[in-house]
Amino acid sequence: HIAEKHDFMSRLSDLEAENAKKCEIIENLQLKIQELNKTIQSSQIEAPVIVQDETTNQEEIAELLSQIHAKDYEIQRLENCIQDSNNEIAEIKEILASVKASLHETKEQLEIARDETMALKMQLAEAKEKPASESSR
Repeated sequence: HIAEKHDFMSRLSDLEAENAKKCEIIENLQLKIQELNKTIQSSQIEAPVIVQDETTNQEEIAELLSQIHAKDYEIQRLENCIQDSNNEIAEIKEILASVKASLHETKEQLEIARDETMALKMQLAEAKEKPASESSR
């Protein structure tokens, strides 16, 4: 039972270490998402457009359209990054749920082992008492 208990404790320690690593990954991904959100917000700030009378030339319009397309492309790229990060976070949450379930199962097994150990200790104590009481007769 001691070896089993040691094995359970070792497994529990390993699962806790794995859980800590995954929590750190989630925190890093959340920071990355925050940075990406800031970048999206800053890229969405509109530059003031100076409207000239009726003399606005086609080159300025083409340049503005080019800038808009570039910003649209950057926004799409950032949205894709956020979606990828969200997918990774969802996967990590699933892994954490699995680890949590495994830890719960391990805890239950440890409780069963503890109860069995206590029962065996009681049986051992009773067995030690019987010869002592029989020899006193």
